[in-house]
Amino acid sequence: MDDKMPDMSKYLSIIQNKLIPFLQTKNGKIIAYVIAAVLALLLIMHGVGSSGGHNTIDGVATEQLKDIQNGDIDKAYALTSSAFQQKNSLDVFSGYVQGNQILKQNPSVNFTENKVDNGVGDLKATLTGSDNSTAEVEWQLVQENNQWKIQVFQVNNPQVSAGAATVVAGASDSSGAVIHDLLIGDQADLDGYVDSAKSTLPSSAQKIYVTAEVVIPSNSTGSKMQAVLHMPSGSSSPQTSDITGTGNILKPFAFNRNGSSWPTGDYSITVTLSTGATLTQKFKVE
Repeated sequence: MDDKMPDMSKYLSIIQNKLIPFLQTKNGKIIAYVIAAVLALLLIMHGVGSSGGHNTIDGVATEQLKDIQNGDIDKAYALTSSAFQQKNSLDVFSGYVQGNQILKQNPSVNFTENKVDNGVGDLKATLTGSDNSTAEVEWQLVQENNQWKIQVFQVNNPQVSAGAATVVAGASDSSGAVIHDLLIGDQADLDGYVDSAKSTLPSSAQKIYVTAEVVIPSNSTGSKMQAVLHMPSGSSSPQTSDITGTGNILKPFAFNRNGSSWPTGDYSITVTLSTGATLTQKFKVE
């Protein structure tokens, strides 16, 4: 094998005597500009591909759905905006996902709306689950650190096929108020909000907690919320809480057990707004 360095002098001579003078001509400059534009386009395309789709709003939504289906709730939550996370903890987000079973399937996704206006991206899609259940999903996205982040994420009007698992649906009334979801659990944080939403609670639980996710329209002048626990042995006395704000609101309730344990069987909690919206969530105690 010849280990000698190749003679580069002839190539340097060609560059100095032919290539550089050509690039200084009009045609040479045009070709140089075209090459630079092509290289820039390739770099942009590579950047979009290597970012995992974060430079497109449908790419972020698709990635979030995949993370949910893979059980990577932390990753799905990380795709949300700082404003979303200020209003919704990871536990609340996880509970919402658990309450909408179609998100955890491997649904086909058909985007029906995809637009960006004044720096805000709006997406709508129809999900069709493996059990043929369908749901409309809506995202709104904003730019944070040059990446699209989800600031609104909600499942609208789920339609469940026969034999499919029940999907929690929001309930609205004529005032525009919506009870979006009920998160039920046997543990809560210091403020009484559900730590982890569950569909089955132990009979040994000290309390049954529920966190109601509601949306109150900006023109609301105030309303009340009532929660009732329905047990195999009867129903609890209603618990009432005033709602003074507007927008996305979380309201916690807690029910104490009577006796050494909760009776096992089918339970439900009904939450009602004074404006009319009512939502019931079923669960079990074992």
